[in-house]
Amino acid sequence: MLRSLVGSEMCIRDRVSTQSTGVLLQTAMTTLRVARVIETGHEQALLECEDGQRIQVSLEDASGSGGEFLGQGQLARSFGCTVTGDGTSFEREVQVNNKVRANGQERIVVSIASRSTLVVDEPFQPPITMNTSYEITSNQFSRSNGAYRVLSIKGGNQTEVGSLPASGAIVDQANLTLSWSGLRFVFSAADELHQFLAPLATMKTQAVFSSKPTPRTSASPAPQPVPAASPSGERVKELSDRLDSLRNELAAERSKNPAPCLLYTS
Repeated sequence: MLRSLVGSEMCIRDRVSTQSTGVLLQTAMTTLRVARVIETGHEQALLECEDGQRIQVSLEDASGSGGEFLGQGQLARSFGCTVTGDGTSFEREVQVNNKVRANGQERIVVSIASRSTLVVDEPFQPPITMNTSYEITSNQFSRSNGAYRVLSIKGGNQTEVGSLPASGAIVDQANLTLSWSGLRFVFSAADELHQFLAPLATMKTQAVFSSKPTPRTSASPAPQPVPAASPSGERVKELSDRLDSLRNELAAERSKNPAPCLLYTS
């Protein structure tokens, strides 16, 4: 069994199960909270997690004979040679003549209909009847269908976590996350996210970018709304204005018709 990420204190929410193939097998999304990007190079980056664990990501040597990685999502059903998926991304991850392995059976892909449907050379026997994890193997290792090697470094120990496909990463710029196969990297700042992406050109060019961040502006604060007057307040104002008008009319009449002077004699 391939060792999983080291230490129970590490910044991982879900457990990871791995096999000796070097492929990262996730039963659930594993979250890594990135404290900082330590250094980057051509097709490689070194991160420090919040607890001090370091994660190194590097593109595997393209001179190898093939690439193998865990497919995104799961296979849902197979009907004859047609296979459907749940949460899959066949059009980005799989190529014709790649091999798909599930439930101990390996089949060659002959065509890809959509992100969730592909056709293999022979039916799965027994057929796939429930959601099942699967692995993708390419005979010719290339930058487009290759994989990145992931190492966990803590103290003087290095643990090989497995491999991540070069395609299929999803970058959420609003929430500063990178979901990549079964891993989710959470960054504290947009600059760190892009610093991590910049050197990993093979992955970046095939990633899906979503939720563009709203640009910050120095716009003036919105004016405060004027509170609406209550019905009783409006009525009092109306009566006050009417009273003032009557007083003005009375004063005008008095000025036109002064009161007669009364003379008293003794």
